[in-house]
Amino acid sequence: MIGAIAEAGNYDPICMDSSILLNGNFGGTSSTITWASSVGGTFVDATDPNTEFTPPLGFIGTLTLTITTDDPIGSCGDTSDTVDIVVLPEGEINSLTDLEFCSTDLTSEISFSSPNTSFTTNFDWVIDTTIGLAPLSGTGNIPSFETENLTINPITATVTVTPIIVSGSAMCPGPPEIFTITVNPTPIVSDSTL
Repeated sequence: MIGAIAEAGNYDPICMDSSILLNGNFGGTSSTITWASSVGGTFVDATDPNTEFTPPLGFIGTLTLTITTDDPIGSCGDTSDTVDIVVLPEGEINSLTDLEFCSTDLTSEISFSSPNTSFTTNFDWVIDTTIGLAPLSGTGNIPSFETENLTINPITATVTVTPIIVSGSAMCPGPPEIFTITVNPTPIVSDSTL
């Protein structure tokens, strides 16, 4: 005789303060199930194998969900299955300093880093003003470029960098870091004897 069957499912990591739709399953001689979490949190309906689960606010790390069947009629007892779910933190980026160049300077690569070395962090950046770099957005470090300012006044570009922790299908952005790049115009030498 087939006894109770319970399957907790498999899941990619999720971001902190987000929810996940569970894909549990049960069968055999069982007729109901109940979900439980090792760290608390909230199930929309703990008796639904495909319910939505939200970890506790601010939780980061690995939690274990357990799906347990009822005790069916007969000699076979209840059964359970567990699954671990990784909850990722939001992305972090180390502070950045403002930069200043003269027009036609060749910059070094502008590198970004994160204090969180336990996970892979991508950096999406956007520059709001043309200062010689194209395109005005990208991912990773900002490559070396030749600055350009064809005006007679300094041009200040604002750079917004968003750190994003990536694991499996999860992409967890954190607060952006903002810094500026100022490009001064090329000095003009006038001949006072003319």
